[in-house]
Amino acid sequence: MADLFAEHILGRPGFFSGSDARDLYTLDPVSRAGPTFAFDHAYDDRIAQIRIVGAAADLYEQDKETGEVRLVRTWVSKDGSGAALRHFEGSEVRFGEAWRLGEMTFRVTFRTEATRPAQVTVRVKPPGTLAFRRTRFERAIHDLIARNGLEKTQDAVLAVDAAE
Repeated sequence: MADLFAEHILGRPGFFSGSDARDLYTLDPVSRAGPTFAFDHAYDDRIAQIRIVGAAADLYEQDKETGEVRLVRTWVSKDGSGAALRHFEGSEVRFGEAWRLGEMTFRVTFRTEATRPAQVTVRVKPPGTLAFRRTRFERAIHDLIARNGLEKTQDAVLAVDAAE
């Protein structure tokens, strides 16, 4: 449907299939901070807590024969208490070198009028996956992602073109 929209409405075939069309999210701020990364949520009083419950570190190496960079292995850390990133501390994982943070899962706890707080589990897997149940708090999750630098800024001119 997007291709038809681009071709017939925008008059620009392939508009949504560009190289950056699905390059929406990044975990670079998390990688730079390393195991001590913590979300800033002070701007939203509804957010009570954010726990990082899963993280996957990918090791890439250059193939000596072909010269291609390939994924060698993945180190997965899961911790319901929110210490998933901290498990990489003291390990062989060193972000920014051959290791890259491939995905991260976190739980956002929201204060509500109900007796139990609401929880939303979010998975970010760059370049294009932001997965969570979008029945409640969708705007708050998108704000959290953007304010913490996990959302890539796209070319504003392209966005305006698409909107028009």
